[in-house]
Amino acid sequence: MPLATVDAASGVAAASGVQQLWMPPIPLSDAPRIFVVDNFATQAECDEIFRTAEPHLEQSLTQGKDGQSDKNPIGRRSRQYTLSPHRWTPSITSVIDRMDATSMQPLENGQHLTITDYGNEDKYELHVDSSFAVGRTATALLFLEA
Repeated sequence: MPLATVDAASGVAAASGVQQLWMPPIPLSDAPRIFVVDNFATQAECDEIFRTAEPHLEQSLTQGKDGQSDKNPIGRRSRQYTLSPHRWTPSITSVIDRMDATSMQPLENGQHLTITDYGNEDKYELHVDSSFAVGRTATALLFLEA
């Protein structure tokens, strides 16, 4: 499925040279609050995010209740990397800016973009993902599925 970017002034999205209207977030749940935003990023943007992170992917960690990293997570098996701002290209910065705008959170209130890669045998089971020490109030997900 082609993905699209949105011109903020016109509200019109372009995907592979085809104009289409950007659709607002679709609510899936009120508790917890979950929304889906289709056509959020182009395939080229998704590819660039993954291509930038891929050489740096390492075994994923989880956090314990004390906010410290668990080096042997039981419920999670994947590889991940957090993209620091010095690795952001203009295209990646554009995606992050849109994520901030969509979530109505300024950049300084969030953590850096974390890319997670799940292989065929990898898993993501229920696990502690935050604590009061971290102060996470929301999570935004962007699927880079091929």
